[in-house]
Amino acid sequence: MSYHVEMFSEDMGAPLKLNFKSGPLHLFTLSSEYAKPMQDGIFIVSAKQDLVAAFVCDGMGGHAGAEVAIVEIFNAIKETFNDKTPHLPLRELMLSAIELADQKVKALKIGAGSTVVAFGLDQNVLRLYHAGDSIGRVIGARGKVYYSTIEHSPIGHAIESGVLSKKQALNRIDENVVSNGLGFDSLSIEVGLGLSPSVGDLVLLSSDNLPKNFTEEEIIQMASSSEFEKRAETIIQNLSSKKDYRSDDTSFVLFKYSN
Repeated sequence: MSYHVEMFSEDMGAPLKLNFKSGPLHLFTLSSEYAKPMQDGIFIVSAKQDLVAAFVCDGMGGHAGAEVAIVEIFNAIKETFNDKTPHLPLRELMLSAIELADQKVKALKIGAGSTVVAFGLDQNVLRLYHAGDSIGRVIGARGKVYYSTIEHSPIGHAIESGVLSKKQALNRIDENVVSNGLGFDSLSIEVGLGLSPSVGDLVLLSSDNLPKNFTEEEIIQMASSSEFEKRAETIIQNLSSKKDYRSDDTSFVLFKYSN
């Protein structure tokens, strides 16, 4: 099998729309207002017209060379999916890609780091993977959340344990502290359960700028309401109404399972 890996890491005026046999995928990237290279990256893996995987990576702005880390992650994904072992199960390829990306980021030896959230789709089995505080959601056609990643941060763990509500977390000054990710001393990869998606189910992957600006309920509503063709645009419009929305890079993927 021959895989095609694409990288998206530039300012977009509108979401990019890609169509696959399994359904449409919309993606968007936008840099922060600060004079620095884009430190987010989206990577799409396909085979002919089949969507295989999508990754969203948020290079950590407080670390040196975040934009360099994003390029190394892209190289790791390409290397993994274009090696001589295409017969490996997709789950193994996804984990191998993330582990190789971690090795490449560490090999830079400049203190670089990045979060990663991804999904793989193989023979109608959907699975999420992540490390860091970027978010992943699997959402039913009517807005029911089937799977939600746990943010690997003090805030994320406080929310999960019930110490903080997601609304309270929006106002915390330590919201940028991340406890896991590529380039960290001890990488821990969260692997989701294999799900059998139904027609109309959604997958949302996003860097942390969406949860910084919206509540969980707002994110789910925007991702699951109105015509699918307009949802990514609605997210962007609502984000642009926030006062400090460009204080960080933005990247997200919205996929609708249709087959």
